[in-house]
Amino acid sequence: MIKAQEALRDYKQKNEIVAIDQQGAAAVQRLTQAKVELNNAQADYNVSSARLAKIDEEFKPLPEYEITTTQTARDPMWQQFAQQLAQLETQKAAMLTRRGKNHPDVIDIDKQISDLIQKKKETEQDYISGQVKSKSQVHENTLGNWISAKVDAVGAEARLNAVNDAVAEARSELAVLPEEQAKYAELDTDVTAATNTYSLMRSKLDEAKIKEQQAKNEVTLKTIDPAYSFPVSQRKSMKMIMALLLSPLLGIGVAFMLHYTDNTIKTPSEAEMLLGVPVLSAVPASRAHCFARQHCPEIVDISYQMLTSNLWVASQHQDFNAIAMLSAEPDAGRSVTASNLAIALAREGARVVLVDADLRKPTQHQIFNVKNNVGLTNLLSGAATLEDVMVPTRIQGLLLVPSGPVPENPVKLLRSPEMKDFTDQVKSLADFVIYDTPAAVTFPDAVLVATHVGNVIVVHSAGRASRGSEAELQSRLASLEVNELGAVLNKVKREDSSGYFHYNRSYVGMTTAHMSGGKKAFRS
Repeated sequence: MIKAQEALRDYKQKNEIVAIDQQGAAAVQRLTQAKVELNNAQADYNVSSARLAKIDEEFKPLPEYEITTTQTARDPMWQQFAQQLAQLETQKAAMLTRRGKNHPDVIDIDKQISDLIQKKKETEQDYISGQVKSKSQVHENTLGNWISAKVDAVGAEARLNAVNDAVAEARSELAVLPEEQAKYAELDTDVTAATNTYSLMRSKLDEAKIKEQQAKNEVTLKTIDPAYSFPVSQRKSMKMIMALLLSPLLGIGVAFMLHYTDNTIKTPSEAEMLLGVPVLSAVPASRAHCFARQHCPEIVDISYQMLTSNLWVASQHQDFNAIAMLSAEPDAGRSVTASNLAIALAREGARVVLVDADLRKPTQHQIFNVKNNVGLTNLLSGAATLEDVMVPTRIQGLLLVPSGPVPENPVKLLRSPEMKDFTDQVKSLADFVIYDTPAAVTFPDAVLVATHVGNVIVVHSAGRASRGSEAELQSRLASLEVNELGAVLNKVKREDSSGYFHYNRSYVGMTTAHMSGGKKAFRS
């Protein structure tokens, strides 16, 4: 604009002021308007070209496809090495019960185990079996932005060319004027066009600065009227009286609200509605493994007498002597119930075999303080016999079959024909066979054991809210030919069990006599 103004001023100084006629003035006005549009079109073209160049620079390195899903598979060689290693470790554990560590056979197995461990390290556990590629979302979005910028750039270029043609046409109209008038008109149009363009750009710049400043400024709070404070009467005695009157009402309201919103299972009737089977016994909360340590409250002893009596009644109508203890979720007291039930049956004269079929997290060997070197896994893998795995306990008439070393694939052992042979064989050796299992909704082991055994007792812990695991367990058992004898409710509070309440009110302190005698004392 400044250059155009100086050029017009210099031309006026060198020449006399030129008067343009009406026709020339109209041509000058059209040329001025065309030049203003040319400047705007040139600015728009520069902006769109710069935007297109920036998006094109971002778009080029982007990959068109990306990996969305990767499928891996277990290497068969690694899996074979793992199975062989488990077998060798089981054989070594069985061999160590009869031979020392320096025996040639043990040393040979140690060498084979070391070789297999080295082969497992050299073999990849998993490999990529397949990949799924799809269009990159970032690539697609950037492509859409590039197409939009390209369209804007083409449109801006077309507009620029059209305005150039309009400027040339308007300039041709000045050719009919005298040379001095034409030159004056050209300079005047340059000044007018530059001035209009400058005003437009300055207006846009001011708008941009205002928006930028608004984004930076933080919201401030202006206090118009200052706060006015005045002393308030404390009236402590009145507040104390209101607190004494309202606090009991508030406490009662909170208690009722907690009571009606509590959805935990507390009583045997609630457990029967949840599990769909009768509750054989409600066991109060006590120390774990109290029977095995011979320090047990009388009420717990009585609750297990209730359980064994219900089993005796059921055995009069049904021919069974093997029972699998199941629970839907972990930490329900399933292992403790299995051990206490086995001890209670043995104390009443029955010959009992307790089998730790929890091959995920076995605990029966810890409850009875016996070794777990040889057990059920060794028997099922063929590395031991039934006589090798039966361990005597401190309880007369109770034999324990520990789990043995934890295998890599317990399901394979529990589905094997050896497991079926074991369950059939051990039935003939005892009056009762109790099986401990892992959580039924977490692993399939419990359902497999129940299929072999045929009779189950569901163990549930009081004070838990139902999360749907119990219904899932019942649906699994319903699809099998399994006899559900009933349920045992653990950790029951005194106020939630009528039997517990009446015992504490009328019978607490009385000595609980254990049944004496042999097999006839229970079976007859």
